[in-house]
Amino acid sequence: MTVLLKPETKKLQYIDTLRGVAIMMVMLVHTTQVVPDLPFLTNTLADLGKLGVQLFFVLSAYTLCLSASKRQKEDNPLLFFYIRRFFRIAPLYYLGIALYGLYHLAIGADTSYFTLKNILANVFFVHGFYIPANNTIVPGGWSIGTEMAFYAIFPFVFYFYKRRVRNRTGMLLFPLVAMVCCLLLTQLLLYISNYSLNENAFLYFNLLNQLPVFLLGISYYCFTRKYIHVSLPAASFVWPAVCYALVLAAGFFFFRDNITSKPFIAGLIFVVLLQLVKKVKSLNVRFLSRIGQLSYAMYLFHFVFAWSFSGELALSLSPFLDAHLVLLICYLTTILATLITAVISEKTLERYGTACGRLLIRLMKAGRVPVTEAKT
Repeated sequence: MTVLLKPETKKLQYIDTLRGVAIMMVMLVHTTQVVPDLPFLTNTLADLGKLGVQLFFVLSAYTLCLSASKRQKEDNPLLFFYIRRFFRIAPLYYLGIALYGLYHLAIGADTSYFTLKNILANVFFVHGFYIPANNTIVPGGWSIGTEMAFYAIFPFVFYFYKRRVRNRTGMLLFPLVAMVCCLLLTQLLLYISNYSLNENAFLYFNLLNQLPVFLLGISYYCFTRKYIHVSLPAASFVWPAVCYALVLAAGFFFFRDNITSKPFIAGLIFVVLLQLVKKVKSLNVRFLSRIGQLSYAMYLFHFVFAWSFSGELALSLSPFLDAHLVLLICYLTTILATLITAVISEKTLERYGTACGRLLIRLMKAGRVPVTEAKT
């Protein structure tokens, strides 16, 4: 498969490659869930695929920093930032709300959670703060709600970094401090409420718990931007590394039902992976990059193929084939079917959605749409 890349796309190919890795991880874990008789070790390793969402979060924060830096002299950067983000995310997500509602009706699944309140919570992207709608209307929609909540605060967090987090120690340790605060808050909520602190529950999904992962992406951007051409002594990383190790170890040892440290550790690993893929050009696989470009649509729609279609396929094949071969067939089928769906989506709704956002911004810049000055 030959993919022709524009110069700017080639420059950021490593980001698309890692997005491709992230969505492949997520599709693997969901496909594995429908294949019977897999060994415990296979299920355990495949379950790590859900951490692909944290890779998306790190990449999202990093790319937002790149974009914000390029547009910092733009008129009304705050308003235009929100417009771009809305038209990138909303059109496809709204289609997902409609399609999953119709899909559940068609297969006779439970639709009791498709209430007006739950639907509106998803329409306005506040479902990350509303338990009944948090992850029910659109499968995996919790991460979109968390992303949108992060978009709401990103300009202010980025401004804080630029003004207050200026030295390498602060850049290295600020996400760790945030992780400690979030860990303490989730533990407090555990003791004063009936919330469950597991990896498929409201508090795990919430921005409160995932924010430190986003901050790792921002810190990585700020650190590499400021110090990438500066020779730093190895000793300057020793005590921050010791702080990380001690705090994370204490988090696992002292706090029960700890849901904060695991995604944070995954985020740290993904920051290292980001630096590696950025520097080693041979790791940028074109096929993965193309999948990365389609990763948003693939994330939204892969559940149908990973759970329903692959589930039926796995039941048909399991009596005759080894469980690992069944998993491979179902996984490849999920990838192919989701990829085709995403290509169609890219050429239709996504293209017109982003075009509408650009058109609105051009009209505002031309003065044909009233706009209030808002700068960061």
